[in-house]
Amino acid sequence: MKIRVKYEKTGINKYIGHLDLLRYFQKAMRRAGIDMKYTEGFSPHPVLSFAAPLGLGLTTRGDYFDTELETDKTVTTDVARMNATMAEGIKVLSVTEMEGGKKQNAMASLAAADYEVTLTAPVLEQLGGEEGLAEKWQAFMAQDTIPVEKETKSGSMEVDLKPLVYESGTCGNKLVFRVSASSASNVRPDTLFTAFLRSTGQIKASDEMLKDGEIEIERAEMYTWDENGGLIPLARAGRLIEQV
Repeated sequence: MKIRVKYEKTGINKYIGHLDLLRYFQKAMRRAGIDMKYTEGFSPHPVLSFAAPLGLGLTTRGDYFDTELETDKTVTTDVARMNATMAEGIKVLSVTEMEGGKKQNAMASLAAADYEVTLTAPVLEQLGGEEGLAEKWQAFMAQDTIPVEKETKSGSMEVDLKPLVYESGTCGNKLVFRVSASSASNVRPDTLFTAFLRSTGQIKASDEMLKDGEIEIERAEMYTWDENGGLIPLARAGRLIEQV
């Protein structure tokens, strides 16, 4: 049986790197007694893959990984069993049964993601408060293009982020946006936010502000396309077994 697990990672856990988180979930699933399927070969390991890595220093309320179980029996206590083994700040939110096929793979089918950027009071004040933030963001998104330099294996290239921002707005001291997250056109939230800062005359980059605790960035949800061309959460791409 193939399953998709939705989870959150908050607090100090934002400093856990991608590979460490992979090993953590593999061990946590074993401790919970989840009968995971293993790869074949000289060094077998549990079959587990994330929808997309999360940048260091970011939290999430809606990330996913896919795994396979040795049994086809649906167990409706998996969430409680897994959460009983989790550290504080890491919590399983739902389990979805998935069909086979590459198109069902979370990484291959990922299309978009929601992010929230929370500004501290000093940063918000520099931008003119909540009203100033809303006005500046509206002006930023009203541009015909949002060009940024992107580093690739063959060198740097200019990319227009404007068509890759599907929805956006402000809510108090937060910026909220839904952007492309596919492998072909992934928009990093810090890249978009840095471009916004540059448009307001701010020199400091978002990664510096994140490191200094001046902003917080959280991934809120991840999406795939449905058969009608609409975006749906990755958890809804299969049969929901259990959620909290």
